[in-house]
Amino acid sequence: APFPLYTESLTLKNNRIDGQLPTELGELANLGESLTYYFCGFAIVLSLYENSFEGPIPSEIGLLDKLEVLWLSENELNGIIPTEFGNMASL
Repeated sequence: APFPLYTESLTLKNNRIDGQLPTELGELANLGESLTYYFCGFAIVLSLYENSFEGPIPSEIGLLDKLEVLWLSENELNGIIPTEFGNMASL
């Protein structure tokens, strides 16, 4: 099923999700339209760590230009960091 286009934050950490990261993550155009409380301050966060994602990091995540924190650790990702991540000035 497609992701909702008006998601404000997305946290899928520690869920034992496997497979490749979906390219549709780049369609979360409004991620961060409102602030997400995180730690002791505010940040726009996409947390996908502590799962079993594998394969390359989709370049479409680089479309999330308001993203401030991206957690992908503790997965089985490989390949290079997409050049599109350079569009995320707040990361």
